[in-house]
Amino acid sequence: MLFRVASSLPQRVAMDERFCILPLIPLATAVERFDLLALTGRTARIYTGAPEELMPVDLGPALQGSSDVVGELRRADVIDEDTLEPHRVRASSGVARALHGGFRSRQEDVDADTERFFREVDHTILDHISHADRRPLFVVALGEHAAVFRHLSKNPFLEGTIPRDPSRLTAMELSRLVQPLLAEARQQRAERLVVSYAKSLEKGLASGDPAEIARMAVAGRVGTLLVEAGRAEAGCFNPATGEIGWNGCTGTDVLAKRTDLFTAISEAVLLHDGDVITLPRILMPNENGMAAIARF
Repeated sequence: MLFRVASSLPQRVAMDERFCILPLIPLATAVERFDLLALTGRTARIYTGAPEELMPVDLGPALQGSSDVVGELRRADVIDEDTLEPHRVRASSGVARALHGGFRSRQEDVDADTERFFREVDHTILDHISHADRRPLFVVALGEHAAVFRHLSKNPFLEGTIPRDPSRLTAMELSRLVQPLLAEARQQRAERLVVSYAKSLEKGLASGDPAEIARMAVAGRVGTLLVEAGRAEAGCFNPATGEIGWNGCTGTDVLAKRTDLFTAISEAVLLHDGDVITLPRILMPNENGMAAIARF
């Protein structure tokens, strides 16, 4: 079996009855994948991916309107500036016509329409992208536009904004701008998980004992599993009961198979729709190499 990944992986040789999936887990579960919005007053380009591979999102013709650029929304498709909109119109008594301008300045019209455009962009991203992939969203825009978008956005996955003009930046340049925010988001997520584990442990809803975690995993009770990155421990694992044995696997459990326990337990958590998050050793809340937060 061959997997194509965007970044290099640590070299590791393992002989087992199952594939060693731990090196692949961070690519799917860590804060490495994200969505990015390159926003100006007239266009919005939407990307998704990882630092090494940022791709425009194919929104389809129904959403992109007249734009021939994949992943781009245009203000002209949201707001027809030639249309007599209520905030621009003043009635003229006795004459069946309307006058542009009304009681508002041109700058006020532009500001109001910019907000309308930003709201439509926010709505599109939330409904068609963020709700589905639940990835952090970063915005690259001029300071004023970034502040307006952040103020009106309803997207709970909005992580941070970068005050730069994205109109002349390539996808690779945009990706490099996100790196500091991505590192900060990764650190904050790890800290939140460790705090959540500590609180759950106090309530009896977490465990740092690998034997107990293994039984919880096969029963589908692990909501989030924290695993020390790069760690492996040889042992035996029974996928039916969750019973484990270390080293020589002495015991009477004939159904248990020799394997890497960290891979086997992580796989069991994933098979029951749990989350597996790899953390560096310094951030792990215990010395056992794994910590589990229960669903219930």
